[in-house]
Order: sequence, then C-alpha cells, then structure tokens
Amino acid sequence: MATFLLVAGPPTSSALWKDVVQRIKMLGHEARAIELFTAEPSNGVAWHTALSTAIEECSGPVFLVAHGAATAVARHVVNSTPPTGLILTNGPLNRLPKAYRLGRASLRAPGPLIPSALLLRLLASPIGLRRTVVNPYVWDHDTVVRVCGPLIRDHDTIDRVRRFMNELPKHINTAPTPTVPTRLIWGDSDTLIPPSNAVIFASEHSNTSIDIISGGHHFHPLERPWEIADLAVSWSQVQSTTT
Repeated sequence: MATFLLVAGPPTSSALWKDVVQRIKMLGHEARAIELFTAEPSNGVAWHTALSTAIEECSGPVFLVAHGAATAVARHVVNSTPPTGLILTNGPLNRLPKAYRLGRASLRAPGPLIPSALLLRLLASPIGLRRTVVNPYVWDHDTVVRVCGPLIRDHDTIDRVRRFMNELPKHINTAPTPTVPTRLIWGDSDTLIPPSNAVIFASEHSNTSIDIISGGHHFHPLERPWEIADLAVSWSQVQSTTT
C-alpha cells in the first residue's frame, strides 16, 4: 500500500483534491491533501516545512502529487526530502504563465484588494477561472467557495499566499531537475499551460514520463478525478515494484 500526498497551489486550496483522494482510497491506498498556507512555522518556509514533514512521517512508498503553482515548490522539496516518486500535473515547468502573472499583480498591494465575497464571485465568472474547465457548470459558485475560499478567508492566510505568489517566479526559475522518478499527468485541453510544455519537459529529462488526459482542462482534478487517480496509482505500482 502506498501513500499519496497531494498539494495544490493558489488560487485553489487542498480542497481541489477531494474526489481524487476519495478515489485513491477506494483503490486501497492512503491519500491526504496537504494545505500549504494554514500555518506559519516559527522559522523556515511554511510550504517546505509542511511537505518535508509530511513525507518524512510516511512509511512505505510515498508519492507527492502537485498541481498548478505547487508543482514548482514540489520540485524543490523532493530533492532534499525524496519520496518514492513525484507526480506533477498542469503547473508551470519553465516559466510563469500569463494568467499567473495577472494573479501575482492582484496580490501586490498590502491587504486584500477586494472583499472576499466579491473575489469569489469574480473567480466563478467567465472573466475569472470558469474557462479553465471544460464544463463551465463544474466551476459554479459553490465549487469556487469550497476550493478557493480557504485561501482568502482571513488576512494571515492571504498574506502567506501573497508572499508565495511573489516568490513563485524564483521558485520556477530555480526548480531543480527531480532526482526521483517523475510522472507528468496533463490535461490535453489546458490553455493556461498547454500539454506541449509537458511533452518537452519529459523529453528533456530521462527519469520523467507523461500521461495525457483526453478532454482535461487546467482544473481536471475537479472534472476527471477518477482518471487522474487511476493513472497515479497505476504508475505508482510500477515504481514501488521497481524500487
């Protein structure tokens, strides 16, 4: 039995993984979504501490799964605290996408720019993130509140998210090549970070392979949770046997 640790980057919280976690458990494995911004350690970097500690506490094969902005920081952590394998899905691999740059710009002022309730409505709208899913009805207001709400509910969390996003270009530019076996699971309809980025990355790194999810957009963990879970578990079984 393997353990899967799943992390997501802003604007989504760990709630992005709810259905994926459920499916992995149905397949007979342990799974836990980790929130990166709910606590600030007395020293060090919050996300690095959270991920390293979670990996170290696991026994048996452990696989770190990262989506979106969390893919860059996951690459930093696995070389210092290596899991059995790393799974990256629909995140920046070599540069900051335009949509992420706009997100950073909206967080530069001290304090939230707009009330949380209004921000959630904007995220749920066509000018927000509704176009990051294939079926717009999946990205309704209730889903946005559940998935994005935990990151904007209080000033301390917003401040941690702001600092993370301000440092994200540095994390992407300095992300090392993972030293552990790495699997890319990418949605083929992602317009924010096209699958061609993943194909190029996999071709340039000998320990990296790729799966493409047909019809998967940027937030395919919401729309294709069973498919990403099945692909992750199938790959993990090969890696656990090899290891």
